Amino acid sequence: MQKILIFAVLLAVTMQAKTFASNNANATDFEIPGKSYKQSYQTDKLNRNKKSQVTIFLPDSATPDATTVIFWFHGCNGYSKRTFQTRLERQLARLDLLGHSYALVVPELYWSKNTKTRCGRQSRSFSKPGALVKFVDDSIDKINNLFVSAGKERMQNPKVAFFGHSAGGSVFKASAVSGDLCKIKPDYVVWSDSTYGNWFNTAWSNCLNRGHSDVIVLIRKWTATWKNFKRFPMRLKPPEFLKIKYYHGKIYHKTIGDNALEYSEIFPEGC
Repeated sequence: MQKILIFAVLLAVTMQAKTFASNNANATDFEIPGKSYKQSYQTDKLNRNKKSQVTIFLPDSATPDATTVIFWFHGCNGYSKRTFQTRLERQLARLDLLGHSYALVVPELYWSKNTKTRCGRQSRSFSKPGALVKFVDDSIDKINNLFVSAGKERMQNPKVAFFGHSAGGSVFKASAVSGDLCKIKPDYVVWSDSTYGNWFNTAWSNCLNRGHSDVIVLIRKWTATWKNFKRFPMRLKPPEFLKIKYYHGKIYHKTIGDNALEYSEIFPEGC
């Protein structure tokens, strides 16, 4: 009964948002009431636009004193209509329903739909020392500007949550090696079925094992991500800051990406 009620409220929020979006020039990527900000943040000769873009979204419901800034690192062929209007739209609507304050940052990576390498050049986005630190700082400045333009205060010590889905997990490896990941010290680092190759082990040994961040690993069993993660020398009792959640059955790779914000449990109900 509770699930039916939540679905009905979500549907109502979406319908209301559609009406709002038709009259709001800022609602370019999401139908949730809010402001979107877009700009290029780096050059990329293999991108058809010759530049990589970032999309920043701040919902009208956000409050500067309790905001979690979500950085979403997309998978192969991402930064697409599906990334925004299907994968993220529904998850953000749930956060609105539960009363969470958030801002969203989605950088276009070297394997976006707009590139000639839609599943290539992995581990190269944000691999240079200082690149991710600057990107995060610039993004938070832009979000603060959006708050100020709405007549609100600037954020004070916002929480930062990194989500890497599929190929997006390579950003964690690259930034751990460069030193940026441990300079930023995000509150959460969520691996959304993204533990390919040696990405997790490299990020762990170069940064995440220090415990600066809560590390959450979402994995579908019996797949490449699961087999690769098995190489991780697991203790009998993992450290408190490491949480691992396995999925099977009808919860597929795509399903995990479409529900990563909920599965991570960093945005619980009743909070």
